[in-house]
Amino acid sequence: MLTVPIPTELAKRLNRLVEETFRPASFYLHQALEEFLDEHEDYLIAQTHDSLKKLRMSSEKIEKILQKRTSNKQTSKVTVQTS
Repeated sequence: MLTVPIPTELAKRLNRLVEETFRPASFYLHQALEEFLDEHEDYLIAQTHDSLKKLRMSSEKIEKILQKRTSNKQTSKVTVQTS
């Protein structure tokens, strides 16, 4: 079972359709969800993967920049004599 809040106007339209056609609301919700997934599923997954690749590339670039900055810093060795 899944409970999803929907806007009042949308609920009214669905209820009217249910009353006029004698089909359960679940029939229309199932049909609407299946159509949405058929049309958008592949695109949304591809878009998410593309966004993740860009983020990964960005983090790799940041790491390289930080590595260059730390490797370019001049360091001095100091010897401390203990007694």
